[in-house]
Amino acid sequence: SLNCGGIEYRIGVTNDNDGGFIGFGAMGHPWFDSGEMTAQEIATAFTSAASSVLGAGGTAIGCEHVLSSSEATLALDTTGFLRTDALLVLVLVTDVDDYGYYDQMGFGGPCDGFLCTETPQPVDALYDNLVTLKSGDPEGLAAIVVAGDPDITEGLNTCQQPATCCGVGLGECAQAHHAPRLYEFAGMQAGTNGYTGNICDGAAQIPLLIQDALTNNIDLACQTYEPPG
Repeated sequence: SLNCGGIEYRIGVTNDNDGGFIGFGAMGHPWFDSGEMTAQEIATAFTSAASSVLGAGGTAIGCEHVLSSSEATLALDTTGFLRTDALLVLVLVTDVDDYGYYDQMGFGGPCDGFLCTETPQPVDALYDNLVTLKSGDPEGLAAIVVAGDPDITEGLNTCQQPATCCGVGLGECAQAHHAPRLYEFAGMQAGTNGYTGNICDGAAQIPLLIQDALTNNIDLACQTYEPPG
């Protein structure tokens, strides 16, 4: 129903560890195109790809990076996923930040020797890179972030890292950590192109948060975006 209906769209899935596009659609593409697949075929393919992300793993402790991984997937893509006349919407769902500051060596606390040794790119650099992929047009980029609200602290885990919510039966406060980098990224978006939702609202709320973002923010961004030509 975006932009009064009848839009063409593509959906790509990736993980938090530079895994590239995950899954296959029609015509051999590693993404799903509404011009090549029915809505039901896309739903089935998306579910399969999203489910496989759970078993992808491989991310070093504390080095999860959904935003950086998405940027790398798009920047290195040779399959033609991006279109000059299409709004690019990043949907980032995670229970941690993108290379969270609390996961970096030097944060301190009893777990410092086990934390991430990778140096993340600044958020504004990632944003600029993505805008460049959209021909330098900020209106062509949008973000839906569902992660831990950095303004809410329910407690600290055993590594003294701040958590937005603790969860039940985890043994420590570690259900979802603060995500200031991701919230910052959403706040950089032009106009209404940025949306944030707290993952601590629960799994059942995640589809509703994304639907709200699509129905309001992204629908308006889609209507106001003027593609080349």
